[in-house]
Amino acid sequence: MNKYLLSIIALLAVQAYAIPCPLPQEKPEGAEVYPTCGALGVFKQHGKFGFFNTKSGKVLAKAQFDEVKDRYVADTFTPVRQGGKWAYVDKNGQVATLYQYDQAEHFLFGRGLAIVSMDGRFGMINPALKTVVPLEYARMDGFLQPGTDAQYVTVACKDGKCGLINLSGETVVDLRYDDAGGFGASVAPVKKGGKWGYINIKGETVLPFVYDKAPPFSQGWLGNREFDCVEAEQNGKRVVVSHEGKILSEDTLCLPLPPPMI
Repeated sequence: MNKYLLSIIALLAVQAYAIPCPLPQEKPEGAEVYPTCGALGVFKQHGKFGFFNTKSGKVLAKAQFDEVKDRYVADTFTPVRQGGKWAYVDKNGQVATLYQYDQAEHFLFGRGLAIVSMDGRFGMINPALKTVVPLEYARMDGFLQPGTDAQYVTVACKDGKCGLINLSGETVVDLRYDDAGGFGASVAPVKKGGKWGYINIKGETVLPFVYDKAPPFSQGWLGNREFDCVEAEQNGKRVVVSHEGKILSEDTLCLPLPPPMI
């Protein structure tokens, strides 16, 4: 099978469920339902979303939400939207917070913190729905795992500088860079002095700050490929680099891969 076909298969896979979640056998009458691996089933009726018991089909929360994050009800709390604002519901489908967030993310694996934003500022809340990382950041990306068995981190930016924060809200890499991208293959692209380079989770430089463009790596994402490499740009020329800090042959093919479903 050629590499281009493998790439197409991988891109299609990201649109599917990473875990084979079954369709519930019982559902509310006349409702559209979704594969269920979470605490409750999610159904859609008359353009709105609600929750139901997948064993009995009984409606537990009527169709009232404009959106349910990822069509998934977690065992802790789940983001739901009405109008332009998000709130959290508990595992029984009952609203547990005000509709106050401009953005709201899942608690990753039900532990650690969740990223939220209000009035253009980002912070984090804990599973008790208390703010533990103040909403003072201009940007927070979703959590990604730098490498196998490594802690999850997110890019965080404040006052024009970016760094990395982990699931506990602790600063892993100080906010000292002009820009930053997500981790993959144990390294992340960061910008300093108008140029991009790559650092590891300790903040050590793996590839020097000489690149005009430096995309993130995608090791550990859906699919695999022969080399863990990306195509950076230096002085207008394509440069193939590895996550180990090596310059590879110009004819090395680096296929993009879709991110993991978490």
